[in-house]
Amino acid sequence: MTQLQQTYTLYASHGRIYAENRDGKLVDIGSVRKEGNTYRCHLDADGVLTEAMPSPERAMADLQQRISLLYLDGQFTALPDTRQQAKLAADAPHTSITLSQDVHEPERSADTPHIF
Repeated sequence: MTQLQQTYTLYASHGRIYAENRDGKLVDIGSVRKEGNTYRCHLDADGVLTEAMPSPERAMADLQQRISLLYLDGQFTALPDTRQQAKLAADAPHTSITLSQDVHEPERSADTPHIF
């Protein structure tokens, strides 16, 4: 078994959550809202909602427990790069998250040696 691992940077700016991959692509994945003295993130694609947290950074870090590498990688495939339109605030709260996924090596069958 192999483990894939990828680190992303999440930004909260102007009420939106942006994710940046190692190639520098920036995608808009959801919203961040202030509710009283707490912050919550809500993802557009599947409705994931974080726990109420004391800061936008903590709310974004909570996403790490709620999304998978496969999900976020899919967002980078499906969504356009929004770096030119995003206008990230210079002091935009941000956090790095590392997602990992176990990948099982294919098993070789004696009956079908050409299939791995």
